[in-house]
Amino acid sequence: MTEDNAINDKLLTIAFRLLERTQSGQAAWAETDRLDTYAWSGSQNSVTISRQASIIVEFVIELRNTWGTVVEDGRFSIYSGLEFGGRNVGEMLQQLFELARRSALQVDSVIDDILGELE
Repeated sequence: MTEDNAINDKLLTIAFRLLERTQSGQAAWAETDRLDTYAWSGSQNSVTISRQASIIVEFVIELRNTWGTVVEDGRFSIYSGLEFGGRNVGEMLQQLFELARRSALQVDSVIDDILGELE
């Protein structure tokens, strides 16, 4: 296994664990100052996920240290067909991105508030 593959495996493991924790409500995400980029903060470090679309849709995972410096990152095309842990990486990252967006923007709360006002 090359060093790049080992790093990608670790990045995808982090993404998969964040997906599980976000689905169960154990991980909260925040908006950042960058469009389509959301952040999860641990006790000292953070992870951002962003969606970049031009001709090809890519998801970018960045690991940031205490000072916010990107120490590692990975780009994964939604169309790559790459598999990790028995799952399609593009689909997994798309799901994580959407859950992170909904968490950061508090979508469910906004919907509930609007529905409550319209009763």
